[in-house]
Amino acid sequence: MDNKFLTLSNKTIAFTILSRAGQALGSVLLLFLTARWGGAHVRGEISLLLATLTLGSHLASWVGGGTLVYWVNRHSPRQLLFVALLWSLGVSLACGLLLPATSYGLSMHTFSWTTTLLLLNTTVVVRSMLVALNRIRTDNLLGLLGLGVQLLVVAYEMGYRGQNVLSGFLTAFNSGQLVLLLVALIPLRHSLIAKDNSKEISPVASLWRSLLRTGSWAQMASLSQFFAYRLLYYFLGTQNGLSSVGRFSVAVALGESVWLLTRSVSLSQATAISQMDNEQDAHTLTLKWYRRVSLLSALSIGILLIVPNSVWIRLLGPEYGGIPRLLIFMAPGLWFLSRSNILAHHQAGLGRYPVNACSSLATLMTLAIGLVVVPGTTLESVAALQSIAYLAGWAVQYRAFQKKST
Repeated sequence: MDNKFLTLSNKTIAFTILSRAGQALGSVLLLFLTARWGGAHVRGEISLLLATLTLGSHLASWVGGGTLVYWVNRHSPRQLLFVALLWSLGVSLACGLLLPATSYGLSMHTFSWTTTLLLLNTTVVVRSMLVALNRIRTDNLLGLLGLGVQLLVVAYEMGYRGQNVLSGFLTAFNSGQLVLLLVALIPLRHSLIAKDNSKEISPVASLWRSLLRTGSWAQMASLSQFFAYRLLYYFLGTQNGLSSVGRFSVAVALGESVWLLTRSVSLSQATAISQMDNEQDAHTLTLKWYRRVSLLSALSIGILLIVPNSVWIRLLGPEYGGIPRLLIFMAPGLWFLSRSNILAHHQAGLGRYPVNACSSLATLMTLAIGLVVVPGTTLESVAALQSIAYLAGWAVQYRAFQKKST
């Protein structure tokens, strides 16, 4: 294997782990503040808001998004950015107009939905391009900046002013996205100037078809994955109410903190693999980090499980009793998902998005069938079903990885 890729990967991963650790701590603090000040009901509203915004960002990434990593060495980065931003703008406006009419509009008016989606989706495009241009460290620092602004505004709105409702969090979220976007434009401009733009400008129609074709597979995977991750929020909201969503989402957020290592590895992994000519090198790199992530994720989950219930009650309030019990049911799925993500970014780096789509679809179908078959809607049964669904997604990824390596 070209040692250059391993060295670059290790250095970037080390930096990413540190910055993502800061983001993880900030996210947990934000979770604690909103859960304690707003209670389980408002925390449920926040969880549904973030889930719905994530759905909008997946639709906005249908053209561009994560596939920019694959296309940036094949087309003009400026042209790619323009097409991706144009699509993102249209999706944001359409979703902003439609969401208030749905049952999960959360009493937010059209202007609030549209403004929030525009800020979020534009930021997602800019950050995706920075990652594609190998500015991963910059992207990590930007994530810290945006989260820091959110924390400050949440402390002011919900803590100092007493705006312990959804609007208090929304103000903080939009403030963080706006500051992040404005700052991100500076390194993006420098990177676009530095990038070799000697490639010929592609016909817009041809470029659009290429992005749409690749993005369709990528976003089919992402959307299936999104629903696999967050379908339970909508299900619990309908069956058990927003307070139930709030309690479940806190356990999910704590559990998903173990993905820190996976997220730290995956961006460098996919970027490095997309530049490799030898598939065996890509397989060796992925296998190396797959083994490490498997071990370290298990250790992280174990640490999370030994925190007693009294600690969570003291931090979050009496509404959040029973968090350790939920985490026990979630633990197997969290471990399989951490491993699955490494394999998914291997396939993404090679441009094999159909594999990821099949994996995410397997997770989603397992979850959907389980919701019909499994009796009762206790939080424990839903958490156990989530673990089984993640196992199904990992099985598809592992089979595809092993098949290509033989």
